[in-house]
Amino acid sequence: MTARLSEQPLQILILLLSSPGELVSREELQKQLWPNDTIVEFGHSINAAMNRLRAALGDSAKEPQFIETLTRKGYRWKGSVEWRNRPDRAATIPSQAERMQGSPLRILLVSAVLLLGACAVFYSSPRKAAPRERILGDWRQRQLTVNSAENPVTGGAISPDGKYFAFTDFNGMHIRGMDGGTVVNLADPDVYQRSRPNWEIGYWLPDSQHFFAIAEFPLQPTALWVLSIAGEPSRKLAEGADPWGVSPEGMVALAENDGHEIRAVDLRGGTPTLLVQGGNTSRFRAIHWSPDGSRLSYIRNVSVNAHNESHIEILDRKTGRSWELASGPALAAVSELEEDYQDLIWLSADRLIFVGGTPDLHGLSCNLWQIKLDPQSATAVSPPEQITDWAGYCVTNLSKTADGKKLAFTRSSDLMNVFVADYDQQGRRVATPRRLTLSEDLSSSMSWSEDASALYFRSNRLGKWGVFKQPLDSSQAAPLVTVGNQVTDLSLTPDQKWVLYLRHDSTGAQETDRLERVAAAGGAEQELLLDKNLSIACGASARGVCVLAQVPSVDNKIVFYRLDALRGRSERLAEVKEPDANEFRWSLSPDGMHAAVYEPYSGQFDLVSLSDASVQRVSISPSAHLRTLTWSTTGDGFFACSAIRQGAELLFVERSGKARKLWQLDGFRTYLRALPSPDGNHLAIDGSAKNANLWVLEDF
Repeated sequence: MTARLSEQPLQILILLLSSPGELVSREELQKQLWPNDTIVEFGHSINAAMNRLRAALGDSAKEPQFIETLTRKGYRWKGSVEWRNRPDRAATIPSQAERMQGSPLRILLVSAVLLLGACAVFYSSPRKAAPRERILGDWRQRQLTVNSAENPVTGGAISPDGKYFAFTDFNGMHIRGMDGGTVVNLADPDVYQRSRPNWEIGYWLPDSQHFFAIAEFPLQPTALWVLSIAGEPSRKLAEGADPWGVSPEGMVALAENDGHEIRAVDLRGGTPTLLVQGGNTSRFRAIHWSPDGSRLSYIRNVSVNAHNESHIEILDRKTGRSWELASGPALAAVSELEEDYQDLIWLSADRLIFVGGTPDLHGLSCNLWQIKLDPQSATAVSPPEQITDWAGYCVTNLSKTADGKKLAFTRSSDLMNVFVADYDQQGRRVATPRRLTLSEDLSSSMSWSEDASALYFRSNRLGKWGVFKQPLDSSQAAPLVTVGNQVTDLSLTPDQKWVLYLRHDSTGAQETDRLERVAAAGGAEQELLLDKNLSIACGASARGVCVLAQVPSVDNKIVFYRLDALRGRSERLAEVKEPDANEFRWSLSPDGMHAAVYEPYSGQFDLVSLSDASVQRVSISPSAHLRTLTWSTTGDGFFACSAIRQGAELLFVERSGKARKLWQLDGFRTYLRALPSPDGNHLAIDGSAKNANLWVLEDF
């Protein structure tokens, strides 16, 4: 077997062959390849170089013939090696100085007699323009849009011929050539002249002259449109349907009935045809045609013991037969993703690409994975393998050119910051907020100090969730305690002596919530309770209490209990019936005697007395789309976040429901939450907005 290797894969191979059967640590590879603690990106990292080496050798990390991975340690050459004129290990590897000076690199010939045969590896100087075989990870990444967080890209796709890309933002729909040039703005359909929707690009049609655009209004069915770059009239195709790929003959794959069904509709018209029925426990995402249009690939999300399990499946259109490509541990990175981030695309007849995610400082990082297919049977010939090692952002909206050589995607990040503003309680006015937390992470306010001079907040800035305290007149925050990862609710007791939090565990047969505590001054963690479907909150007042809420498995109700920081769950306080209790959110009054219960994006909430279990329904006027709700210091009203078309509004809502706008934060899927100080003169405001742009991988 003969393979051409670039510099770094060759250096790795020499190190491995020099010590067959022995561990070569990642630290040793790092020192040899990048001395002096050089910082590199993934395109030049150990993982990428190892992937390129394995691709050249036809090896697999899952079922290695040559190179074995020792988890978190390094690598080992599995076969025996016989050297002819064995080169000196140090002498064969060009030094950093030689590389920087551009000195000619040696041509190396290594002959290794393996258990499986002979392997000859050649390396030639990168100055030579000799043609070489495409290898894994050797592609070019390019940014296509440069939108700010105030006007993020909300969707985008590359045309099948690779000449154009379409994208949407708060200013509407746009087209631009892949080779640059002027951005062309497209007009909205006439029906939207008075009220512009939020737009999101779907996919291009095979002719590269038309594309899908989705019009969205809050709490209304989406509208699917077909638009033209040649000036043809726009055409409405469907309502309430989620469009995915288009087959070569013009069949559109749709996720309908809230994602529980897959249907196909002809672009020329007609009634959608049911292809796959998911039932109540299955939802479908990322539906894409094979390049020849004979098959469909999709993600099936199945709820098992309140935990999501993702499956990648294939459907043959002619026979109606379906089969599974991957599930279980192989798709753990997909199962943990929110559905909005799940995506896949059939890149070529023998290659399917999908998105997997892992938690990080920015909330979530996404990477590309691939499954290699047999082109004839569309069955997997290798297990899923991760092919990028990105961090700090997520990728969605996968689209490709017809030849599969360009892959476009939206790259986005979503951070949370804490702002502080002076607040006039009498006039219900808020001064311009200033940013308190000067970090790029996920931070949210928890409690104020008793004299309102400092703020306690939670953050993952150190790689794990922890509690910090920061004076209002300082830019520095002092860490108090670290509570680790997989933390959901996190509260500070009213006396500010204890930190209470929940860890969510979905690894077993059933999901559980573990309630734990740790002293605010530091110390050992202690478990208070192990149960299911829990949430906690503590009153902001020094005289307040902590409360635990639980949703039983049946009966659509929420049960509230008093929560003791030393003993855990205490006496039962109240219960309230809710049509969909699993979707509820709640806020505890400063004294811990009332709870405001609401559903996301609703325009009303219930006031629940935790002393007599009475319930009062409150409707907000003018109407709002609630994302958060917190009590005022005096308990006479609430601070609410209401979703609007291009951001979010911070409202003050009286107990009667009358609302008044205090502040607005522009952005895409913006989030606001306000926490008043004990004296009522300040507001801590948690705010986040998505930053998103369109990128492309070329020669993919």
